[in-house]
Amino acid sequence: MPILADVLQKIIICISGEKVMKKLKVSQVAKIVGASVATVYRRINSCESLQSHLIKVKSTTFLDEEGVEILKRSFQKEEPDKADVETEYLKKIIEQQQTTINELLARHAEERQRSDTIIMKLSNDLGSVRNLLEEAKKPIPLLSEPPKPVPVWEPERPKNPLDGLAWYQKAWVKVFEPWRMRRYAS
Repeated sequence: MPILADVLQKIIICISGEKVMKKLKVSQVAKIVGASVATVYRRINSCESLQSHLIKVKSTTFLDEEGVEILKRSFQKEEPDKADVETEYLKKIIEQQQTTINELLARHAEERQRSDTIIMKLSNDLGSVRNLLEEAKKPIPLLSEPPKPVPVWEPERPKNPLDGLAWYQKAWVKVFEPWRMRRYAS
């Protein structure tokens, strides 16, 4: 409403004889109608009934009160139809987006439930594996007594080839047959 008050303050009153005629600039009419000045000029040029209500003073174009009313009605006729088409289109887009959002939410809920069950199963498995590992760490008491030490295996020592010989035989083997002194005869 402040725009309307400003516009009314800027009304130029022309007095021609006894008749008082109010006229508005095209820019003021554009503010009242809620459209751009270029749109108002296009509408004025396309509508023949407005031509008789135009007043040009120097390079400024004015519209009288009847012309302003005609212009208001022409804008009001188009706005509801245009608005209805736009609102229906926007409603349709919003509905489509809402259904998409609902589908995504449902899909997300299913995936969340699946992931929760998988996590539960994995945590149960982890707990059971942890219990098994703890049991494996405990020593297993198989014997009540500690095991006896086992002697390390050693091969048999070969007997000395000179054992059981007389002293003169030992001398003979040492001097004349030294190969017989070998422990491992081949």
